[in-house]
Amino acid sequence: MKVEPLAEFLLYSAARAQLVSEKIQPALAEGCIILCDRYYDSSSAYQGYGRGIDLKAVHFINDFATRNIAPDLTFLLDIDIETMKKRQQWDGVSLDRIEAEHDTFFEKVRQGYLELAQLHPERICVIDGCSTIDDISDEIWKHCWKIIQGG
Repeated sequence: MKVEPLAEFLLYSAARAQLVSEKIQPALAEGCIILCDRYYDSSSAYQGYGRGIDLKAVHFINDFATRNIAPDLTFLLDIDIETMKKRQQWDGVSLDRIEAEHDTFFEKVRQGYLELAQLHPERICVIDGCSTIDDISDEIWKHCWKIIQGG
């Protein structure tokens, strides 16, 4: 079944609203550090840039669904589409509905993420995803420690 792009976006937004209500807000209230593997930048990149949904609407709904709770820090592990596909094959990943999309879609998503990083350099750190695991880890920790130490 093909999912309508707007329905896809609203479903992700609804799930994110539930996550914020059940997990993120209570954890923040307790002073916890929260780590997410995806948040609203994903919807901006995939549904906004990739699917072509109006970006102003995407940003408005993202803010509404998350109650304006924005990340302090976001990491974008950037790789080219060819490398992504090679890694999927090498890892034996069975492709889901989105992962089975065409290269043009993923290039729009990647460019969307990179544009978001340019718009929000204070919180989005672009990291070369083709670096070694140790180098990527070191880079992530370097940025995390700055935030944890208040700087």
